[in-house]
Amino acid sequence: MKRIIALSLLLASTALAQQDYPRDITYCWVLPSQYVDGSAIQEGDLASTRIVSERNDGTQVLDEMVPVNTSPGGSQCKTFVGVIPQPGTYLAVAYAITVDDISSDASDVASRKFTGKPLPPQNFQ
Repeated sequence: MKRIIALSLLLASTALAQQDYPRDITYCWVLPSQYVDGSAIQEGDLASTRIVSERNDGTQVLDEMVPVNTSPGGSQCKTFVGVIPQPGTYLAVAYAITVDDISSDASDVASRKFTGKPLPPQNFQ
């Protein structure tokens, strides 16, 4: 079976500045456009992206499937409301899921630190 190239699935995160918890977090990623064998991923081949995020102490705060709403190779974002419970460093990975329920390898890790102090919005790539 064909597997999706995980390296093409980039994950970035941004967060809104706010002092109170729980906080929202927005993740953005680029969907893969080729399978491991180099063949092109066709329109309709990708069903969803699984986003998994955890705190640096190992506490999982998010494991959600997001339906694909763009073409292979396109970027997509989603804001998850109230998933950051307290200050700390949060790490996230993404997996592309095909309509045949085949999952890619994990993406590069996105890291975001919450200090409990107000910060201006930042983009992490």
